[in-house]
Amino acid sequence: MKRQALEKQLETAKSKLEARTSTLKGGGVADDALCCDPVWRTLDADRRQVASRLVAVGKLEKREADALARKEGGDSSGEEE
Repeated sequence: MKRQALEKQLETAKSKLEARTSTLKGGGVADDALCCDPVWRTLDADRRQVASRLVAVGKLEKREADALARKEGGDSSGEEE
């Protein structure tokens, strides 16, 4: 997926999680008890999943940039070991 789409999904997931967190805290739920709510757990899992995809896209972009630099004869950091 494209980075922009994933960043938008991450912002949406964060806002949904924050909304659920504020709803639960408004109901008197403690911070350490948030994980007991199944809706909160699902929203947190969605946020973590999108965040990990974004990290994977970053690694892919770095790999592609390194490959392009090698093709063009340029030097890339991390090649020499």
